[in-house]
This record gives sequence, structure tokens and C-alpha cells, in this order.
Amino acid sequence: ASALQPPPPAPDGIIGRSEETRLLTTRLLEDRQRLVTVTGVGGVGKTRLAIEAARLVGRQAGARVAWLPAAGAAELRTAGQPWPRYRAESWPGVRLGPAPAGGSDGELGRLIGQIGDEPMLLVVDGVTGGRDGIADGLAELMRNCPGLSVLYAGTSPLELPGEWVLPLPPLELPPASAE
Repeated sequence: ASALQPPPPAPDGIIGRSEETRLLTTRLLEDRQRLVTVTGVGGVGKTRLAIEAARLVGRQAGARVAWLPAAGAAELRTAGQPWPRYRAESWPGVRLGPAPAGGSDGELGRLIGQIGDEPMLLVVDGVTGGRDGIADGLAELMRNCPGLSVLYAGTSPLELPGEWVLPLPPLELPPASAE
């Protein structure tokens, strides 16, 4: 099973996405947008763009960044279901404590209690087909963790209140005459 982890290492340079990178980092850092979604067809570059944005946010804001690949995103399905222990324990630096009084139950509640107000960016990547059942879990995390921002990369938006969506079109091909 996959677990929350640091973002993958960024390959050298990002080609043709400087404007999109600027938009994402501006929304997350300057505008303090808490839910930013990048949508597009498979293979368009959502993951690479998310890697770059996460790297810049982590470096410029000094916030912790955690990466949740699609294989683990299913674990965020509903707020009422417990967050699996292996996922919470694998979040770098997080130690599980008691669930917050009057708050959420189980491991999700404990994770909420541990994150608290701490500035953090959670990148949820590789989700296909819109909400995929994770919107409720993300909404619960954001509702209870005021310092948490989410960068969601999927084929369609989550449709949560306050979501800012960046549709990512394919890059243009160079002319046939170009080498």
C-alpha cells in the first residue's frame, strides 16, 4: 500500500509550463488558496507541474509538503471512516496522539489533531475521474486544519466550495520544420 511521502524528486527543468507554475505558486503562496486543482487528460503533465509547484511552495514558504499518490487517495474516501494507521504513521514527522476532543474519529481525527494549525501542503496526485470518493476526506482535513492547503491533480475538479481550478491543456507541438 502506498503512503504519504515527500514529493518525488523534480527532474531538471520544466518545459513549457512556466505560466502555469507561476499561477499555482501564486495561488498557494500569495493568495493563500487552500484548495487548488489541476485538471487535464492523462499524460498532459499534471504530475510534473504538481512536483514543481510543491518544490517551490516547500522552499519558499518553508511549509512541510506531503505527497499522496492515487493508490493511497482511496483511503480518504469518507470522513466517518478511520484513516489507516500505516498512512498516518508514514507522514514524515507526524506522531499520532489522541483524537481531538469532540472532533473526528479514528486515525483521521488523530492526524487532524497532529497537523493542527501547522502550515502544510498536501498534494493528491494521479486521481482519475473527478471526486473519486476522496472529496469528503479532504474537506474534513481542511475544515479541521486551518494551515493545510491541498494541491489536487486529477482529470476533473472535486467540486468543493472555494476550489480554484486550473485546466491544463496539452503543450503545443513545434512546427514540423523545427528540428
